[in-house]
Amino acid sequence: PPPGVCFAMVHGDMPVLSGPNPAAGVVANLSADDYVEATGRSGTDWTQVDLNVGSEGLDQQGWITGYIDFNGPCQDLPELQP
Repeated sequence: PPPGVCFAMVHGDMPVLSGPNPAAGVVANLSADDYVEATGRSGTDWTQVDLNVGSEGLDQQGWITGYIDFNGPCQDLPELQP
């Protein structure tokens, strides 16, 4: 990943949802070791991601939750209101 960007990396199959809600529609699916840019948070469980920046190269955004590793300057991710 490029420097200066907060990245989220998943360790198993994980759906990317259209909103921070388990009932939201699936936008894409991530696989083990995929990484995407983390752009914000909602509460302590949900992370908004940009699928265009990272290993996916998709022109979409979405939300993930679960076991995620963060890499880069992630301490200042904004709190988002979905």
